[in-house]
Amino acid sequence: MRHFNCQNCTVLSESIFAGIDSNELQVINDLKLCKFYEKGDYLFHEGDNPTGMFCLRAGKIKVSKIGADGKEQITHLIHAGQNLGHRALFGDEKYSGSAIALENVHICFIPKKGMEEVAKKNPEIVWAVAKLLAKELREAESAITHLAQDSVRDRLIGALKNLTETYGYMRDSVTINAQIKRQDLADLVGSSRETITRQLYNLQNDNLILLSGKKITILDKSIFNVT
Repeated sequence: MRHFNCQNCTVLSESIFAGIDSNELQVINDLKLCKFYEKGDYLFHEGDNPTGMFCLRAGKIKVSKIGADGKEQITHLIHAGQNLGHRALFGDEKYSGSAIALENVHICFIPKKGMEEVAKKNPEIVWAVAKLLAKELREAESAITHLAQDSVRDRLIGALKNLTETYGYMRDSVTINAQIKRQDLADLVGSSRETITRQLYNLQNDNLILLSGKKITILDKSIFNVT
């Protein structure tokens, strides 16, 4: 399996390892394993014990939980350069959600023991994880507020905004750079597939978006200014 050098990583600047010196980065490079997952594969399951930390080098991943009603709720969308599994690893707890590939992905995996040793020698990594956890907490609090107070239409627009901020646009600068299933979008919004499909067509009828299969084109980006 092909091994990529951390020193040449094109998304290193977005990782928690961006601030460490070259020698320690080489230690991580020697520790890590390169793994490839196909669309739909699980990187880990909710309730599993963490065995290390993941760095997403390429591709897209969703992290989701199963609620008391048995329905899936997407809690995070992960793009290249971001890390996974850090909360369970540093909190010494089981995974609170499952990580699933939205498309074929390339992951760099650092085993738990090696990650712990590197963190002990590099307080900047611990500080980077702390800031990341604080950011995720703010996002979770905001999501709870929107779920309680906003209409499904507003939450859907917020989810589309989240997709553009996470994955960006395609070369045309208007089509979201992610082909997401209606059910995934419903799980992200916290609604049913049927309701989300109806709301998407309402937005299209209002000339705000254009639907083409799983592709969504934003015709009027001003819709994001009110979310």
